[in-house]
Amino acid sequence: GAVMAASLVVDRLVGMSGMAVFLPFVFPSLMAYYKSEAIIPGQELAFGAAAGESSRLKKWVNKGKSILLRIWRSMLIWVRKPRTLVLPFAATFGHMLFTFSMVWVILYGLGENGLSFLTIGGLWALVYFITLIPISIAGLGVQELVIVFAYHTLGGVTEAHSLTLALLFRTLMMLSSLPGAVFVPDILNKRKKTGEN
Repeated sequence: GAVMAASLVVDRLVGMSGMAVFLPFVFPSLMAYYKSEAIIPGQELAFGAAAGESSRLKKWVNKGKSILLRIWRSMLIWVRKPRTLVLPFAATFGHMLFTFSMVWVILYGLGENGLSFLTIGGLWALVYFITLIPISIAGLGVQELVIVFAYHTLGGVTEAHSLTLALLFRTLMMLSSLPGAVFVPDILNKRKKTGEN
């Protein structure tokens, strides 16, 4: 059970590490947005100062530290065997290549040719990390809103095309996941037989 839980943690951390590689490519868009009138310099500092004084925030910080410590203890299984992480990292970069390509193809089909592949990857990395915030199931709703913000506000894609991208991406991901449901009855039957034995 502990190894299984640690495996899930490592799976998530490998994915996050891979996406983090592309985060720097979104910085130019974020800096341009920061310099525009959309953000007034100083507002975010005032908000941060107010939040820092909140005791609730301190509780969350302490809870976060506790969670990170537990994750690190689980990670030690793989830290001692770094070679076992090579294949997962390769798979994660393959997954990102296909994800970014899918976004590029959708945007190209909509006539949006202004974004480079690396910028698309950087914007998607931003979408990925914001979607990880646990405020919805599987990022439903949150991912779509963040896609529109990232590709419209930061990437310069039209609002209509950003909305289309968000809906098409979610639909395609759901359709590609459906074939896995075919194997669920077989998995449940095997588990039931194992339990009986």
